[in-house]
Amino acid sequence: LSSFTKGDWMDKLKQATEYAKSGNKIKARQLLAELLQSEPNNELAWLWMSGVVDNTSQQRYCLEQVLFARRKTFDFRSLSTCFQSSRQRPSYW
Repeated sequence: LSSFTKGDWMDKLKQATEYAKSGNKIKARQLLAELLQSEPNNELAWLWMSGVVDNTSQQRYCLEQVLFARRKTFDFRSLSTCFQSSRQRPSYW
């Protein structure tokens, strides 16, 4: 369970992104790590973390977590229904 209220969580995320944008990757990583402990399947936090880690191996791990989190929240049934109901190619093809 989250140890932050939704507002606190979003404030920390904003602060982490500001650190990341200003080049303070260490502080950004610290805040993002706290957020991910609280919400380990949050794709936005993982995406930001991928930009502040030290190497490509860590970056790949973070991006894999984004995909994993996305897969957990993505409704594949609605996508399947969409494909079944629209058998025509889009006009841009």
